[in-house]
Amino acid sequence: MSITLEKWIEFFEELFPTIMEESWDNSGYQIMNPTKKVQQVMIAMDLTDRVLEEAIHLKADLIVTHHPFLFEGVKKIDLSTYKGKMFKKLIQNDMSCMALHTNYDATSKGMNTMIADRLGLLDCRPLIPGLTGTEYDGLGGVGQLENPLSIDAFLRQVKTSFNLENIAVNGIDNKHNPMIRCIAFCGGAGGDFVSVAKKAGADVYLTGDVTHHQTQVAYENNLIIVDTSHYGMEKVFLDHIDAIMKTKDPSLQIAIYAHNDFEMAMI
Repeated sequence: MSITLEKWIEFFEELFPTIMEESWDNSGYQIMNPTKKVQQVMIAMDLTDRVLEEAIHLKADLIVTHHPFLFEGVKKIDLSTYKGKMFKKLIQNDMSCMALHTNYDATSKGMNTMIADRLGLLDCRPLIPGLTGTEYDGLGGVGQLENPLSIDAFLRQVKTSFNLENIAVNGIDNKHNPMIRCIAFCGGAGGDFVSVAKKAGADVYLTGDVTHHQTQVAYENNLIIVDTSHYGMEKVFLDHIDAIMKTKDPSLQIAIYAHNDFEMAMI
């Protein structure tokens, strides 16, 4: 069957239109050989040197990432730099790369639906409404658990649902185990939306990369805040894109790079 890269770009544009991305973002293709047929794909959260080496080993035609390899315009390429070496290897191996970032985050068939499903949320709506106002169109989400859970039980569910060993939590009084039902979330770094989550009526807000002062805002507003790390919830992207691409072309060979190369080690 083998679909060309150009057709894959068109396919993803229909699902996750780049018009939905944030103004600072750079979703879409980063390096493209439009007429090349795609048979082998690597899916990763970020394009790192380790991802690229594995992709080269697998003879991948395309790397699909969540975060763009290039965020800003490139005026010069120095082949001695980290990104310069990456450019060289990508071109030498006739390998294309593309990103599905905030366009994936903000559209109804993307990140928010996947996270809400993992959390088992009902009546979910965007935390930050998007362009079209559809059910999940926008950034993040707010929804209801089918039945109230104690905070301890809910946090165990979060760790299980996203396969997380550790999460950071603020707002729990060790003497109490409150029942919670309304959940707000934002994949990646959503600490700027703490006040929005509170106004939405959330009992708990899940996001990543939470700073000291963002935690302070949650504390002062009596909102339980959970930091799953930037990677923690967003990694639902990996299996989702794998499933989407295999449905479109069952003959595709797909490898998933599931390691977080930017994870901080605790010592």
